[in-house]
Amino acid sequence: MDKDFIVKLNLFLLNNKHNHFTNQSKVCLRVIERIYRRVNEGFYFGDVKVDFGECLIIDGNHRYIAYSLANIEFGMVPSVKNFCDKSPYKEIKDIVVDIENDWDLNNPTTIRFCTDDFINNDIEKYIRK
Repeated sequence: MDKDFIVKLNLFLLNNKHNHFTNQSKVCLRVIERIYRRVNEGFYFGDVKVDFGECLIIDGNHRYIAYSLANIEFGMVPSVKNFCDKSPYKEIKDIVVDIENDWDLNNPTTIRFCTDDFINNDIEKYIRK
């Protein structure tokens, strides 16, 4: 676990003005860390889905944080909130960062994101254009 990255992430979450809200209460440190490293290596993992009327991130909280932390431009595509997405929404600064668990490692669907093999197998798909 990279303690410098944890400090950098926490300072970013707490001290920056975030223009969007979330309904997600937790994010995973290791997922953000992997996305952050990879985007700094020139990769991109898709736009973030946002309900623009509510300024609410619908899909892509980890990407939103990692892209913003890496200070790269990223796309936001329109989406609509779910019926269960009720205000008041959470501010990004109030998200809890799970430093204990690797959500990808513990999920059979996303475990493939723990290594860079998925990128190497389809590099054109993930290269930032």
